Amino acid sequence: MGPAHQLPQTGNTITSDGDPLQGQGMQQSTLINYVGCLRQISIDGNFQNPLDWKEEVEAQQGQVLFDSCQMLDRCNPNPCEHGAKCKQNSLEFECDCEDTGYTGAVCHIPLYPLSCSSYQFNSPRAEVTIDIDGSGPMDPFPVTCQFTHDSSSPRGYMVETILHHKNEDTGHVDGCDEPGCFSQEIFYDAPDYRMIEGLLNRSSECKQYLKLECKNARLFNSPCKTDVCMLILTWRYRTGHL
Repeated sequence: MGPAHQLPQTGNTITSDGDPLQGQGMQQSTLINYVGCLRQISIDGNFQNPLDWKEEVEAQQGQVLFDSCQMLDRCNPNPCEHGAKCKQNSLEFECDCEDTGYTGAVCHIPLYPLSCSSYQFNSPRAEVTIDIDGSGPMDPFPVTCQFTHDSSSPRGYMVETILHHKNEDTGHVDGCDEPGCFSQEIFYDAPDYRMIEGLLNRSSECKQYLKLECKNARLFNSPCKTDVCMLILTWRYRTGHL
């Protein structure tokens, strides 16, 4: 649609492409001398196809042009990255980078450091959100950065990155004797394994700890009276191997 002088009277809301054009309770002639293109028009929550309108009834002839928009759609395809919303006027487009973790004209520049090593710390321990692949497709995730003095390091300190998981509280296991009768899956704060792999690739070494506070637990079923001992406690990697 082209230039319009009046919109149909309504007591509710008119939207175009999901964005409101008229506030609740406003009457007709609220938007006067509007110049632009409207698409996906919804009036009072009902989708309207302008091509189905009768010009002599619902539009003033000569003031509304149907199916003749000459505006360049700069938001299709969406130039904004990382799920940012694209908005445009008759001259330019704009990316709304809010809540994406990125900034810049097309939300390409990461707001978060690549790792704890690139974080500008002012305390020995800090809760930090890192973006392991920078402007890549993976989302940022939270870690704990720990800095300790190390005279052997060229920087004079050692950097540790602690990736937490959802099962750090003590879990209670009772009345379970058979091998495999209890299992617990670990869900890390980095929901995608590619994030963990990226963190490993940036690290010189990796350590993982498992703490058991069990009384009279037969962890390795010892003493073993057969040639093959059955393991009571096993650790299964994400690849499925023990």
